[in-house]
Amino acid sequence: MVNNRSGTGAHTSLMIKASQRVIFDPAGTLRHVHLPEKKDVIYGISSAVEDLYVRAHASKTHHVVIQKRIVPPEVAEQALQLALAHGVVNSAECSLRTSQLLASLLGFEALPISLFPNRLRSALGGVSEKFLHEYDEINKSKALRAYVP
Repeated sequence: MVNNRSGTGAHTSLMIKASQRVIFDPAGTLRHVHLPEKKDVIYGISSAVEDLYVRAHASKTHHVVIQKRIVPPEVAEQALQLALAHGVVNSAECSLRTSQLLASLLGFEALPISLFPNRLRSALGGVSEKFLHEYDEINKSKALRAYVP
């Protein structure tokens, strides 16, 4: 998530497609019946749930930057296992914990550890990038109730 006015990073998460598809959402605050979550990992990520998650983070005040990078299956599986073992993350440590997880993976060893989402975003190489701008409610719970896939 990026603040539309200031351009500062506001949140970082990581979707992992391995033996199961999850979102590592460290210090995340999004809660919804279709987003089963345990210890900052959201399970059961179908295309519809992915869309719900991403769109819930875009609003009048923030846009979402989606970066994708294909990795070998064993790297994806290692990322999944690290996310599942991680546990709950303290507030404001989303980028720190995501960058630590990524830096421990093959192919990401040179990635700097950072507290700042934009710094992590710019350090990731070999990614495709897509931007999602929406102008709905700032209140995530209202936006989720109004969501129509």
